[in-house]
Amino acid sequence: MYKSKQKMKKIIALFFAIAIATFSYAQELEVNMKGYGEKKLKKFPKKAYIKEFNVNFQMAADAKAVSKTTTNSRKGSSSASMSVAVTGVDVADLQEITNAVYNEFVESLKKEGFEIIPAEEMKGAKFFEDHTLLEANVNEAQNPGYLKVTPEGFKYYVKKISKKGKEQQAAVPMKLIKEYSDVLILSANYSFSSIYLTAKQNTTLGTSSVKGKVGLKMPGCSITAWGGIMTSVAFLTKKAPEFEGIFKNEGEKLKTFSMATAPTYSGFLTHTSNEFTHEAEADGDKYRMATMDTMNNFNGMALAQLFGYFGK
Repeated sequence: MYKSKQKMKKIIALFFAIAIATFSYAQELEVNMKGYGEKKLKKFPKKAYIKEFNVNFQMAADAKAVSKTTTNSRKGSSSASMSVAVTGVDVADLQEITNAVYNEFVESLKKEGFEIIPAEEMKGAKFFEDHTLLEANVNEAQNPGYLKVTPEGFKYYVKKISKKGKEQQAAVPMKLIKEYSDVLILSANYSFSSIYLTAKQNTTLGTSSVKGKVGLKMPGCSITAWGGIMTSVAFLTKKAPEFEGIFKNEGEKLKTFSMATAPTYSGFLTHTSNEFTHEAEADGDKYRMATMDTMNNFNGMALAQLFGYFGK
């Protein structure tokens, strides 16, 4: 009996811990709407096509500083570099987070009575004639240091793919909007940063340094909806949410430093600081909860406002 009560207390404590964490994320969110023509959605058909759904996770960053000096007191050059990688979460975790948020996003639309048009049914659109249909993937070429994750079960079109793998899409697909004027076209993009590096060099002293810190932020978050050419509404966060306690070394100041050599008669001598590899060590459970809950909260607030325009 005692063990049962203790177990129940632990479950209740865990429940409240999760609730408080979720609440703290939600408190930081304030959604703004920018756009025009939202009143025209009152009689708009409840058909939706999700053009894109991307979550960008920063997983690495590097910086380098190089300095040269020929002052009387010092002659030479220096360089300092830093490379930081996020640990504690892997690609499988990021895919799981993205899948869960996307599934809830779609479910919210369906509960509101929207018919979701799959990408395959849009292949007849003139706009997509020169596009390529892609399935869920993890793209490391889209943004340096970031992994762009698309949800499993989701397909989307891209106009071009560079040799390095970078995808190109139309930010405002005006031709598609005109062609499918009775379909609500949706675009959802989210971004989480974790590493912040600053490189400095002083040519007078011949010094080079790189400083860094880690911490989870969500600098980018948006849902855009087009309902024909007369309606375009975008939902954005007013302030980028910041999270504490996600990384185990959040308070640690990362630094590399190098100074030019002493005077020499044999021309420039280069002194380079040792290679430093730093980690942004995440608590996997906290990272998953923070990112997933924040995106779900943002989506809930944005979609509630969007749904309010229908039938008003």
